[in-house]
Amino acid sequence: MKVIIRILTITAILSFLAFSPWSSEATEGVHNQLQVEGFSEMMLALPAGRPEHFEIEVEHKGASKHLRLWRHSLRAPTFRVLVYRDGKLEEAPPPDVETYRGHVAGDPSSKVAATLGPNGLQARIVQKYEGVWRIEPPRKGKSAGTEEAAHLVKEQDEPSLDEIGMCGTCLGGPLFDGLQSKWESGAGDTLNNEQQAGEMQSPSEQATSGEASIEAVPCQLHKAEISFDCDYFFFQDYGTVAATVARVQQMLNEVDLYYARDVLITYELLEVIVRETQFYPSPYADGTLLGQFRTEWVN
Repeated sequence: MKVIIRILTITAILSFLAFSPWSSEATEGVHNQLQVEGFSEMMLALPAGRPEHFEIEVEHKGASKHLRLWRHSLRAPTFRVLVYRDGKLEEAPPPDVETYRGHVAGDPSSKVAATLGPNGLQARIVQKYEGVWRIEPPRKGKSAGTEEAAHLVKEQDEPSLDEIGMCGTCLGGPLFDGLQSKWESGAGDTLNNEQQAGEMQSPSEQATSGEASIEAVPCQLHKAEISFDCDYFFFQDYGTVAATVARVQQMLNEVDLYYARDVLITYELLEVIVRETQFYPSPYADGTLLGQFRTEWVN
């Protein structure tokens, strides 16, 4: 039995920094005005198109890191992009699959969730001993191609947790041990494969602690169907429909990486709505946007 949860969500304002290109003055301004620590600027040689597999060299903490990435789709077979303009929604051709998963060469337990979008490479890298760091392109910049493009490499102030089922979704048993082994071996990216999602079945096991006996939670992977409604202000941040869709997909790619591991929930992307012209009348600041969103989708 495959469990499906239907979710409709709205994108939020992001705090990631992006400048194109980054001059020394711009880099200094990021530190002085926003007090962001632990970032560096570099040029990355991006592949042409959206290859099935590619490798890219990045400098992190003074050392060269090779990211090995394979295309990894989170989309439903019926995935579509809808653009709101001139008072109506119009279906637009979806871009090629842009999301990737992989690892750092020489560190098979590492995890990388990445998107090769029109503005460059977005990636979150999770390493057990070196923490979590990310790569960000300009929000409005060059299209991905053979030319080098400016990117920021930034440290993330969060723990690099590496135990599957840490949120109490699994309390032991052979299936839990198998999932843990997959994560540690670098094969954890297969956890959100649809076929495997349907196979994550296990009868409840009995776990004993001292004299007390409790019933363990079955290690069952759940699939949640999700859609995004990107308002006009979010669209303005990225400038084009393609760049907006790429950002949404990377957000979901990162969430899915953690949720599949920690709470055994994986996502399938149904559609992305991009508001190219203003639809929701109020900006974020007055606190009414969520109410407007709820009214639109409930009625």
